[in-house]
Amino acid sequence: MKNYIVSLLYVLIEALCSKMFLEAFADVRRKNSKWLNELMFIVYAIGLFILVNILSNHIFLRVFVASAYIVLYAKLYLRITVLKAGILTILFQGVLGVVDYLILVVQVAFFGSMVEMQDSYYMQGTMLIVLGKMFLFVVIIMIRLLLKKESVAHLNDMEWIRFLVFPCFSIFAVCGMVMTSGSLINQTQENVYLSIALGLVGMNIVVFYMIRDISTREMQISEAKIFRLQVENQTRMYRSISENFDKQRKKTHEYKNQIMCIEALIKKRRFEELSEYIDVIQENLREEADAINTNHVIVDAILNTKYQEMLEKNMVFVFKINDLAQISVSDEDIVTILSNLLNNAIEACEQCSGKRIVKLKMVMEDDFLTISVRNTFENQIFMSGEELLTSKKEDVEEHGIGVKNIVETITKYGGSYVIKHDEGEFCFSILIPQ
Repeated sequence: MKNYIVSLLYVLIEALCSKMFLEAFADVRRKNSKWLNELMFIVYAIGLFILVNILSNHIFLRVFVASAYIVLYAKLYLRITVLKAGILTILFQGVLGVVDYLILVVQVAFFGSMVEMQDSYYMQGTMLIVLGKMFLFVVIIMIRLLLKKESVAHLNDMEWIRFLVFPCFSIFAVCGMVMTSGSLINQTQENVYLSIALGLVGMNIVVFYMIRDISTREMQISEAKIFRLQVENQTRMYRSISENFDKQRKKTHEYKNQIMCIEALIKKRRFEELSEYIDVIQENLREEADAINTNHVIVDAILNTKYQEMLEKNMVFVFKINDLAQISVSDEDIVTILSNLLNNAIEACEQCSGKRIVKLKMVMEDDFLTISVRNTFENQIFMSGEELLTSKKEDVEEHGIGVKNIVETITKYGGSYVIKHDEGEFCFSILIPQ
């Protein structure tokens, strides 16, 4: 009975590893509910256990039938073709075979022939098999992380070290149990050793899924914040466009009155008063006219709004632009990029006691959209690779989301970016193919 239970646990671990391996290369069917996927896995694991035991004396037939069964499960569980499922199953069987072979080599090296191991070193051999399953699980995790298929792939170095402490400890613990299992004197001690070893494997699986769920939840929270910032920026820009439209309507009405007044002055031949009145109108037009015109209504709305904001905050805004009527970036993404870049630049300049300068270059050249924002700064900037870190004590969680949002938008269009700072000037440069 104990052998069947241990065998079931072995197969359960292998089934879980095969599921994780397949998920690394294909997406789960969305129409399947969570409880249906869990039920499918339970049926899959039990069926695999039955096949392994029925065909235990026919190794090649067992591998062939088990592979076909895995392909069937993959087809039902994932959005994947039969051919791709077959190829991935062969790859998994290869990984499983390599791990099993390495464990076999260790067994023979330490305990001699297989017959001698089964007769005299049964417990040590069993513990080595458990160690092999542990290694298989770690290998599958590494494959998923290398393919960026797991949310824990985004953990930083310190979080990685914390995550790997428990698997490493478990492997060393099982190795120690293998080395000392020969001194066990009764069946009870052997059962305790085996239970501890299998428990360590199970706990590693549970810990991994707990960390994955926590990381996934944090990513969802971060994505929700990014979405909220997108909505806020877009709402602010569209409100500005609407306000500008209302102002234009009022100006149109005023122009009609002004034309009537000019006509009246002409008819009365009061040319001196007419000249003074026209000078006043021209001065007002110079003050109210938009400073920036790119032939792109969204870009114009953003840049003119930020230009007025910088004037009010005593900042110098230097810009180089050309005709942007043909850019392929969507209005929503233009809002995301420009609003975040200019908001960050204005925020940095507000903290400057000396020069407060923002420089913008936004031009179409050689089928590329170039966007470069430079601004003066005084506070210390922290970088981790290409990631911008915050030195602010307030709103630490939200700070940096805007930059991540910009980067995601650039990646969406296959663009590239550079972040650098020197001699009191911060620069964020973007290149997007059109």
